[in-house]
Amino acid sequence: MRPQYQSMKHLAAFFILVFLSVSLACNTPLSGSDEEAVGTSAAQTITAEYVKQTETAKAGPTGTASAIPTQAAVVPTNTAQSTAAVSPSETLAPVPSAPTIIANEDTNCREGPLPEYPRVGALMKGQQSTVVGRHGQNIWWYIENPGRPGQYCWVWGETTSVTGATASLPIITPPPPPIADNPAFVAFFAGINGCAGPAVIFEIQNTGDGTFKSMELTIEDTTLDEIVHSSTRNSPFFSNPGGCPHGSQNLEPGSAKFIGGVVDDFVNSGDRGGAEIILCTESNLSGECLSTFVNFTFP
Repeated sequence: MRPQYQSMKHLAAFFILVFLSVSLACNTPLSGSDEEAVGTSAAQTITAEYVKQTETAKAGPTGTASAIPTQAAVVPTNTAQSTAAVSPSETLAPVPSAPTIIANEDTNCREGPLPEYPRVGALMKGQQSTVVGRHGQNIWWYIENPGRPGQYCWVWGETTSVTGATASLPIITPPPPPIADNPAFVAFFAGINGCAGPAVIFEIQNTGDGTFKSMELTIEDTTLDEIVHSSTRNSPFFSNPGGCPHGSQNLEPGSAKFIGGVVDDFVNSGDRGGAEIILCTESNLSGECLSTFVNFTFP
């Protein structure tokens, strides 16, 4: 009996150990990898449910989806049109025009604001131009040279009138004034040449340091008290003493040339005559002008 009893005892102990092992296995917590597997599975389940709900929402009526942005777009469109209708006043303000100038009489246009400057143009009576600058005392105006686009010159304020705002015009610094010439000449009666009629000829000697470019000649029969010739001309000089008016040259310093004028046929031989000769350093009797009077007898 004793060996059988011990065998039964060992068998009972074995079953107890097996029972305890199974109980411990059921109560043992999951490992880290097992927990992550469970969490991942749950997350996938939630995500799948969210995607399913989202797809269900997208599958709704398309008219509702298009109506919302269409109505929302109307509001900013109307607002933008309303804003554009009211533009800032400064944007619409007109740009001030440049002052204009008109000549009250024929006015020389010069390189600088003094009569000593060379003449480079003219603003004729009634002619207009644009003023682009001024002299400090507003006595001279800096304008576009009439008939010469892109060039500018000075006109005298006393013979012109300006229209428009001039206070904002820039003050223009002119070039240095030219070195003053000292023109001078002497004139002599040279005879009468047969041209289109009897031409009274005078020799002119330039004794100064300025060039003469224009002339006014008046010839009088002082016996009859009649003016028998009157003319003005640019570049009136010619070199041949036997030549006829009108020349085509200027008279340079140190040179001698001739001028002349055809007189009326009724001049009598032996009558006393006189000629007033005016020579100027610029064309059209401008620049510095000198005059002399020559007495002679008609041959």
